[in-house]
Amino acid sequence: MSQSAPLPQLIGYDLRKIEQLRGDLKDRLLADCGLEIHGRTFTRLYDDLRPLLPDCPVGALRDTLRTMVGTVLMPPLVEEWAYRIAGNTHRLIMGEVLVPWVRQVADEWVPFQFTDARPREAKNGEPGFVFECSAQAGGPCPIRLERHCSHRLCRFLSRELGFTRPPSTHRPSPYPFHEARELVGLYFYGLVPKGATREKPEFTKIRGTTATHTLNRAVLDLRKKKPCKTAGYSHACVRCTIGLDRCPAATHARSYAAGSCRRCRREHVPVDPRTPDVCVNCAAKPERSSS
Repeated sequence: MSQSAPLPQLIGYDLRKIEQLRGDLKDRLLADCGLEIHGRTFTRLYDDLRPLLPDCPVGALRDTLRTMVGTVLMPPLVEEWAYRIAGNTHRLIMGEVLVPWVRQVADEWVPFQFTDARPREAKNGEPGFVFECSAQAGGPCPIRLERHCSHRLCRFLSRELGFTRPPSTHRPSPYPFHEARELVGLYFYGLVPKGATREKPEFTKIRGTTATHTLNRAVLDLRKKKPCKTAGYSHACVRCTIGLDRCPAATHARSYAAGSCRRCRREHVPVDPRTPDVCVNCAAKPERSSS
């Protein structure tokens, strides 16, 4: 009977440090937004970023930035490269040239963040949510992938993310889990298997660490504080219209706007900017066939 291959060692990242560097890189790159990268402007780009990466060999940093030659610095490209460089400085320091991820050459534990959740039934009809997961570091960074999780699986995974057991008459629960959307904004490590590709990214296992528990419980602590610091609201965060684009305690990606819904025919209801003709309540329900 063949034995399965041992899992790779999980080497944790300092995600707060990566987030800070990513922000600094984005600020520098956005200052050159609209710039076409070639000859003289390439030197300017290198000179702008070099002070932020003093420990990286000159050759590795130059060759990494050289892959951007011929492109125009626009916000999506800035976002992509800020994530890639900040999340892989350890590779740069070792002299490795960073290039866009195409295929996973070895199993790797990659830090992810749940950045959004949309209700959707699985193929077998089991209700649940499709989670958007964003790689924060590692070879695949900054890929985004989707993963369907049933309500039962979400409850099972909640312990890996830092939630505590349900409260009982004899035992309080400082971080109780209530519903799937509470996972949005939280961090975990996913095992990206050898052979995963840009066209079919995936992770096969989820694991939490002491460091991710600390980060996640800081988010959960923010959700406990009422009124909240962002807008002074007192309602539960899962009922809030503000997204992660404005609040680190949010439970969905983008802040909702006021609009009209073609399904319930109501006006001045919260809508997700990605589906501006359907309110968030109707979007959470399967659309009925008109036939």
